[in-house]
Amino acid sequence: MKPTNLIFLSLLSAITCTGCIWFVSPPSTGEREVKGNCGSLDCEELLSQVRSNWQSQMINYEHDCQGRVLGVNTYESEGIEKVSFVCWEEPAADGTIQGEWLGTLPFPGSEDTFASKWSCDETLEDCETTLMQLREMNSEVMAKYEVKCAIKDGNLRLLAESTQKSAQVQCSFFAPSIQIDDNGDGISDGEMSKPTGVDIILGKLKLPEASES
Repeated sequence: MKPTNLIFLSLLSAITCTGCIWFVSPPSTGEREVKGNCGSLDCEELLSQVRSNWQSQMINYEHDCQGRVLGVNTYESEGIEKVSFVCWEEPAADGTIQGEWLGTLPFPGSEDTFASKWSCDETLEDCETTLMQLREMNSEVMAKYEVKCAIKDGNLRLLAESTQKSAQVQCSFFAPSIQIDDNGDGISDGEMSKPTGVDIILGKLKLPEASES
């Protein structure tokens, strides 16, 4: 085979391979259409920082929202800056824009305070002391529960088992509902239906008395 043919085949292989890599790669930042309120940062910088801090979560959000508009809304709740994400569809014939709520993450710089609040069921008399003792014994595990539930914008609750030796960790939140954008700014103006409450069990913790016995 002539050298020129070998060069041609090498170039063709490189082009084919490059095409395969490009096909499976996620869209670049420039190709992602984003609308909404990005707070003190421009939207490109906000997404860059949130992607860096919450890589796996953002991969899921952007995968679920491929080919659609990613809505971002920065807001403050109880002194904590947060970012809510919605995936918006194309406007309907009547101009209505519907979207699916994806979740909530902390605004860059608010990671240390991004956590769900705890409460206890009525069988645990001194909830505050119990939680303080549990945190001393299981700080990393409890921090993971707090973040996992906060992403769903939920609250945590300890449910003591009948033996009083352990408690289930319950996360209560509202199931994602269809969001409505009335003016096309990428920020939700309401929901199509009444939110539905959901309770899930994230795990189990030994109660302090049981651990000391």
